Amino acid sequence: MSAVLKMAWRETRATPGRYLFFLLSVAVGVAALVGVRGFGTSLQQAIFREARQLMAADLQASTGKPPTPEHLAAIHDVAQRLGGQTTRVTELVSMAAVPGHQDTALVELKAFEPGRYPFYGQLETEPPGLLLPDDGVLVGADLLDRLGLQTGDTLQLGKAVFRIAGVVRKEPDRVVTGFSIGPRVLLTQAGLAKADLVVFGSRARHSFLFKLPDTLTPEQVKAELRPLLGQDWSVREYREAQPQVNRLIDRMVSFLSLVSLVALVAGGLGVSHTTRAFLKQKLDTVAILKCLGAGTRTVTAIYLTQALLLGLVGSLLGAAVGFGVQALLPRLIGPLLNLDVNLVPAAGPVLQGLLVGTGMAIVFALVPLLGIGRVPPALVFRRDLPESGGSGGRLYTDEALAAGAAGLALGLVAAWQAGNWWWGLYFVGGLAGAAALLGATAWACLQGLRRLPAPRRIAVRHGLNNLYRPGSQAGSVVLALGLGVTAVATVYLLQTGLLGQVTRSAPAGSPNLVLIGIQADQAASFGTFLRQHPAVLQAQELTPMVPARLLTVNGRGQDEPAAGTAPAPDRGQDGDRGDDRGEGRGGGPGGGQRWYWTRQWTVTWAAALPEKNELAAGRWWTEADTRAGAFVSLEEEVARNLGAHPGSVLEFEINGQPVAATVLNIRRVDWARISTNFYAIFSPGALDTASASYTTFARTDRAAQPALLRALVDRYPGVTAFDIGEILETIQSVLDRVGLVVRFVAAFAMAAGLIILAGGVAATKFRRVREAAILRTLGATRAKVALVMAVEYAVLGVIAGLVGIVLAHLVAGGIMHLVFELNPMVNWALVGLAPAACAALTVAAGTAAAWDVLTHKPLAVLRGE
Repeated sequence: MSAVLKMAWRETRATPGRYLFFLLSVAVGVAALVGVRGFGTSLQQAIFREARQLMAADLQASTGKPPTPEHLAAIHDVAQRLGGQTTRVTELVSMAAVPGHQDTALVELKAFEPGRYPFYGQLETEPPGLLLPDDGVLVGADLLDRLGLQTGDTLQLGKAVFRIAGVVRKEPDRVVTGFSIGPRVLLTQAGLAKADLVVFGSRARHSFLFKLPDTLTPEQVKAELRPLLGQDWSVREYREAQPQVNRLIDRMVSFLSLVSLVALVAGGLGVSHTTRAFLKQKLDTVAILKCLGAGTRTVTAIYLTQALLLGLVGSLLGAAVGFGVQALLPRLIGPLLNLDVNLVPAAGPVLQGLLVGTGMAIVFALVPLLGIGRVPPALVFRRDLPESGGSGGRLYTDEALAAGAAGLALGLVAAWQAGNWWWGLYFVGGLAGAAALLGATAWACLQGLRRLPAPRRIAVRHGLNNLYRPGSQAGSVVLALGLGVTAVATVYLLQTGLLGQVTRSAPAGSPNLVLIGIQADQAASFGTFLRQHPAVLQAQELTPMVPARLLTVNGRGQDEPAAGTAPAPDRGQDGDRGDDRGEGRGGGPGGGQRWYWTRQWTVTWAAALPEKNELAAGRWWTEADTRAGAFVSLEEEVARNLGAHPGSVLEFEINGQPVAATVLNIRRVDWARISTNFYAIFSPGALDTASASYTTFARTDRAAQPALLRALVDRYPGVTAFDIGEILETIQSVLDRVGLVVRFVAAFAMAAGLIILAGGVAATKFRRVREAAILRTLGATRAKVALVMAVEYAVLGVIAGLVGIVLAHLVAGGIMHLVFELNPMVNWALVGLAPAACAALTVAAGTAAAWDVLTHKPLAVLRGE
């Protein structure tokens, strides 16, 4: 073994410059992987380290329903009896207005008790250390800019007018897990009561923060609170702080890790082809070693050990670059996660990167190394070695087994990085399919070019012929670059296409304003108000909304699922109870049975089948049915997850009372329609005793909309209006940020393709120098020789860009059709831009790698022949 190691070291030390592209191929994938995993690990460790500050307490109990007097008494009794402290925080969305002006804004309100919030961390304000009075508010700087206000001005919230006391800079327990509805406004609990904004139907979140003495653990208090508060409450200790953020980070890191694996695979192709090119230059050495008695296994072990050493060095280089990626990612992802924590680099991802990078270097180098067994010792005296598999020749059994091992290793790494075997399988299958399609299309394009009539211009003719030169790496360059283009373009197509297509496909006259929180005693006057206001062009009928919770399906409770129902995903402790996920606001259904048991539903009643709803099973009710009993209509996916069908009996808790209804039909809902859509619709009369709030959609004259919102705040302060256009713009900004991060990671795959191109140029440099010398001797200028190379590289770039953008459209179109049920669309601008941009990158990289080919003196080259 020591002899093998010495030989490997001697080979590596003798010509270190030849292994540059091997090192870079490994480093580019490891850099992406270490950067992504390191950022995720450091962020989660920071969250755990500063968990108390991120919750602002030791323990938090929260609910989406107004707490009852019994709940309030239980909370204060537990805190007092155990020697702890508690404070209340209420969060909701509302309208804010400027007194005496038409200016309004949708804002996120947070009410707290001054002097008792936060228990940990600091509420940073300007001016610092401000004790907020009950008639004052703290606002975000963006609200001042939007409404043209400054400190000392007044702001109307609900039924009260407040003075802007200062600006809020940081809330320790605020973490954005998606996008903010509007600017922040903080006020006291007494101020919130004065504004009278927490009414039935308002989407308020009520939280109680606990600070515990050192003699108590959060688990003890949690065990006491749970049975007292019931199923509608979520109780979490500080170590479980921000579960939504942790899940978001897990999913984001897993996805970006898979994207970085694309770069690792592209780098693996570079390792394979760099190794193959190196072996072609080492045929004499291999033959001599065999003549001296070294067996095939020994020689293979020498170069495999060399690949191991180079893979380790390349992984170390990639890990170092990965630290730079770790520092850059917070700047890209920062607007998505409002986390002010100190990130400390973690050692675990570096070790992962070293292991994965070195392992992938070995398995990708193994395929060409197995060709050593077919190098005859007599090669010292002759030059008739057949090409091994992968260079256009026959693929031998051992090489096929090695390629299979590489695929298996890739699948294991993908499953490891994703944390899910199915994700790993899907990733490898999709990558294999994409690589096969890219390779086949690239081969067809190259063969088609070969059969075209020879161009008259000699530079173009020579450039095209160079694509088929011995040792040409056209196929691998197109494959690697094509994978990079596919990854980058797919994200861009999804990012720009989803909301854009929804907006474009919306019929003329679609609503642009959603109004919620209309009270039952306001319904009649509110409808008249909308119909009479000049800014309202069209208004839908008011739709009742009733909060409910599922109790049983055919007599079975949550812990007794019906046979054949869908498995429940892990949504974290308490299932985010009380959190409405978009029912009645046009949102699509989520999968997973457990979610339907733990969430708060929003249900309604209707006499007729809603527009754009279709019956998938059963029949709609008649007047005779409504007199006979209570019936319910279920959305198709909900019914499938719960194992319900026409004839099933569902029992809900509504206003604290059980309500049973028989499923009469299953509906198929058009979730893309801008209207109120519901999972469950009851028959008329079934909810007569239930308390309801109302919602509606309206189409307004955008120019006159400020006057409408101003009148709305004055007459109906508890009603909240959402501008659909602004919401879509906010969602688009989030998609743009996510797309930027994914494209940044996917760009490492394109970098790997350019490294393969540069490595291919370097591997055939002697041949290129000789050809350039001959061309210049025959009268070609240096510019003409450069044009020959530019034509070769440009054609490679155009093919890679064209194949990649076509594949990106197929992938993005499939996702849009299968997942979002939208029609695929072609982005013709991107179809034209991608090949041109890829060609420009390829020409720049190829010319830089072959620059000294142009600088060699022809006479010196020919004398060396």
